[in-house]
This record gives sequence, structure tokens and C-alpha cells, in this order.
Amino acid sequence: MELVRLLGGSVGLLAFSALTICVVTASAASSPAVVTAQGQVESGAAVFAEWCALCHGAAGEGGEGPALDRRTLATYRSADRLFRFVAISMPGDLPGILSEQEYLDVTAFLLDMNGMNPDGVPVDSSTLADIPLTN
Repeated sequence: MELVRLLGGSVGLLAFSALTICVVTASAASSPAVVTAQGQVESGAAVFAEWCALCHGAAGEGGEGPALDRRTLATYRSADRLFRFVAISMPGDLPGILSEQEYLDVTAFLLDMNGMNPDGVPVDSSTLADIPLTN
């Protein structure tokens, strides 16, 4: 009987430990990542190299697609409009294939590459409308 009570306590402790691990893991996985402007630009550069450079050139100089210079980006008037166009239309052969974060990152990269986010604001849904794209 003593052995059963001892084992029962061990099983309960094991179950509690497993539940605690699951809750901690779920909390860590669901907490949003902290996005820094520099980290976002670096991530956006990788997205650009993989998905955009084939048509727009390695440095955004243009090719099959238009150049992605200050003058071109300024036509969108705000980072929000640029982001929405890119997220809906790009890449041209597979529009919408990237995650929202990848589209935000590549937008941050394009802005940084053209000196259009001088304050280095992380690009997200709360900041997009506040980043003007003036020529």
C-alpha cells in the first residue's frame, strides 16, 4: 500500500511537471518576437535576395521588373501603400506567397536601402502609415 501511495505521488508530480513544461513552452512560442529595425532590415535583405532580386536586380537597379529606387518608391507616397502593393502583388509569379512578416521585412529593407526611414523605425502595422515616402 505504501508503494502505491509513493508511486501515485510520483505520477502526480510527473504529470504536473509535464503540464508546467507545456504551459511554459506554449507561452514562449506565443509571445511576440521583439523586432529591431536593424534585424528587420537584415531579414528583409535575405527575403529580397531570395524572392525579389531575380526581377528587380541584386541592388534593386531593375531588370525584368522596375528599379526600386527613391523615385519609384516615392510614387507610393507612404510605406503603408508600398507594403500593401508588395504584399498583394509580389512576387509577380506567386503573389502573396510570403508571410506578413516577410513582406514587412522586405519593405523595411527597401526603405533602408533608399534612405527613406532615417529614424530606423521598425516597420509594422502600427508604423507603416507614419513613414512618408517623399522623394
